[in-house]
Amino acid sequence: MNRELKVLYSAQFVNALADYLLIPIFALLVIQISTKVQLVGVLFAIQYLTSSVVSLFVIRMKDQSHLDEYLLKLNYFIKGFGWLFLIFFQTVPMLIFVEILIGIASGIGSPSFSSLISEHLDKNKHLAEWGDSILIQNLAIGLGSLLAGYILASHGFTAIFIAMTIFEFASFFICHYALQKRYSR
Repeated sequence: MNRELKVLYSAQFVNALADYLLIPIFALLVIQISTKVQLVGVLFAIQYLTSSVVSLFVIRMKDQSHLDEYLLKLNYFIKGFGWLFLIFFQTVPMLIFVEILIGIASGIGSPSFSSLISEHLDKNKHLAEWGDSILIQNLAIGLGSLLAGYILASHGFTAIFIAMTIFEFASFFICHYALQKRYSR
């Protein structure tokens, strides 16, 4: 596996870990803030519909030098700020705003990540390296899901948002500094 794939997989592992610190317990957060259970579905719908609309624009963009890398880093950066806002403001309007931000980030990040992975696959190793990508993501999802309940029980939602913010900015820095070196060679 080449260096660029290792960097991308590392950043995506940390990103998925951040996401899955919240996803398994998201309904508990919403019920804590608002007694309306249906808001959980509305918030997920907002995120995924926003992501779909943004993806429509991203997939129609003309490929440019390093555009996919810049968009992937922007994805991590936006998500980091989204979770940062929830450290300080855990309200329904802020949840809506953050779900829109996360939708925007995912809409630009998902196609960019896939593009970068495809670009850096080693010859005759596509199946194995796409498999590695899924394996790494599933490990992060499992670990994040496992940690979610423990962190919530011992430290509360604010601690989860702090961890998520740190992880998203770590994903950004992994991509920014590790991939930056390849262009300065």
